[in-house]
Amino acid sequence: SNNNASDPEDATTNEPLSKSKYIGTYLYALFLMCRPSNFPIVALFHVLGVHQAVQLWKTSVATSTSSSLALSCPSLKSVLLDPSIMMVLISLLLVTSTSMITNDYYDARNGVDAVQIEGPDKNSPTQNQYDHYHPLAQGLIPFSITKTFDSYLYAILLLSSALVPGVISRLFIIGGAIITYLYTVHLKPKTWIKNASCAALVSMSPVTSGLAA
Repeated sequence: SNNNASDPEDATTNEPLSKSKYIGTYLYALFLMCRPSNFPIVALFHVLGVHQAVQLWKTSVATSTSSSLALSCPSLKSVLLDPSIMMVLISLLLVTSTSMITNDYYDARNGVDAVQIEGPDKNSPTQNQYDHYHPLAQGLIPFSITKTFDSYLYAILLLSSALVPGVISRLFIIGGAIITYLYTVHLKPKTWIKNASCAALVSMSPVTSGLAA
């Protein structure tokens, strides 16, 4: 569907929607929209999943009488530095980033995000309610630029997921991206579905990394 017709950019910037606008001008603000503060959590879950896979491998080796298996048992560091496992981490970070940008895009377009208005008491609960970074609602980034950047990230995600080892792990990556999109567009208003979607996404990272390892 063509969302450009409903984008509020026409009314806020008085500029025609154009993909020729240079994304690099807004790159830092777009990066902040990816919520980089979430990256360490994703990386931690990734390491935990790989660690569990390595421990399971070591346990199976300890119960085996094969000397070749014992010699081939990898260390956690070597597995984490494997290019294919690093691609898993990159894909998980892309799933997180695209979900954050998509969420902000639709919240701003639907008027859910509110622009912070400074009042006399900056420490009041009302004042701090909208301290979150909302560049779209504040008019700092055009909607068309955000939409184009998000589509680029989704394209990179599709490419990186193709390099993730294991069919199940690849399905988890693609499934996670689909869930985040459906959650933002359709499932967010429904509380119980929203909670189930969030729980599935949180558990996806260590499981995906463990299966890939």
